[in-house]
Amino acid sequence: MAMNALDTDTNQDANAQPDGLRTHRTADADLSSLEFGELDWSDPDRWLEMLRAVHDEVCANANETVAWYSRAKAKKKPRAAGARGLALATALITAGLAVAAQFGFKQPGWTALFLFLATAFILTDSVAGWTQGYLRSTKTRERIQGLLAAFQGDWELSILAAVAAPDSGGQPTLEQVQALLKLACDFRKAMQTAISEETQEWANDFKAGLDQVDALLGKQRNQAAGSPAAGAAPAPPAGGRKP
Repeated sequence: MAMNALDTDTNQDANAQPDGLRTHRTADADLSSLEFGELDWSDPDRWLEMLRAVHDEVCANANETVAWYSRAKAKKKPRAAGARGLALATALITAGLAVAAQFGFKQPGWTALFLFLATAFILTDSVAGWTQGYLRSTKTRERIQGLLAAFQGDWELSILAAVAAPDSGGQPTLEQVQALLKLACDFRKAMQTAISEETQEWANDFKAGLDQVDALLGKQRNQAAGSPAAGAAPAPPAGGRKP
């Protein structure tokens, strides 16, 4: 599950950045959020330097997010594989016992046990979100990597156009600075959208897992309510006489 940085501490390396540019981290260093304060753009000769600082911090923040999803993926992969592997193994054993019963080897107790275990492993994985979490982390990580690669390419092309013009003097114009800052903001918005969508998927998957458990328990309750109570006398036959 992705978490936004709300209660954060200022990065110790922030003093090495231009005033107004600060990276904030969550208390447990999971994800970072980038905040832009009042950057001093009063000196046009420093525009290029400050643009580079903005670019580097935006990219570093994106790479930290990619690393966070990589860690989440690494944690969930063995658990998902274990749960699904055990579910598959117990399901195969259940099927094998059913086939053996056709040849006279009847062990209904073992069949019921392995069927229960297969169901338990699948439900555990579903509620814990190991498989779905692995898939979400992989998808979101690759999505952010793609956004980052596109941003870096567009940024370098824009910088080249700004400083390589014959009459530029190696410095971008005000319009070019504004366009580059908008490019950085648009990238940040796209990355935040990817994180928000992954978080919503996590909530939906978790609820779906709980709904599966509730449905199974409800089915069991209905079956128990419909079966005769243990030790109850059988109903008398038609006519009101007992045998």
